[in-house]
Amino acid sequence: MNAINFDLHCDLLCYLLEPGSLIDDKELGCSLPYLKEGNVKLQVMAIYSATGEHSTIYGAKQSEIFSDFLQNESFFLFDGNNYKNSENSDKVGIIAAIENASGFCSEDDTLDTGFKNLETIIEKHNGFFIWE
Repeated sequence: MNAINFDLHCDLLCYLLEPGSLIDDKELGCSLPYLKEGNVKLQVMAIYSATGEHSTIYGAKQSEIFSDFLQNESFFLFDGNNYKNSENSDKVGIIAAIENASGFCSEDDTLDTGFKNLETIIEKHNGFFIWE
């Protein structure tokens, strides 16, 4: 049996906001080919937005990218030991993490707006995410 790996942080979601970026771009160490080659069974995907104009838009876009990954045949939503399931043997388990609050609450937003944005992100990820 090959060793399995858990990676607790990557910036793939942020990278994929760049025009022309691709999930299989081998210029990025956490691209899909490297995740599969490294037998990564848990990849924590950071949602990161620098504080500033449009930070919540960038956070929402990364959240959408993560949601799209859950529909991709190369990924599964990591849930404890489900990486051991035979249907996930050739897939990468993923969960989302929020690296800072700027992705869901800008400096001009009310706390109510920020919490509503956060709830939207949680719902899109089926409730699975961790705080970094």
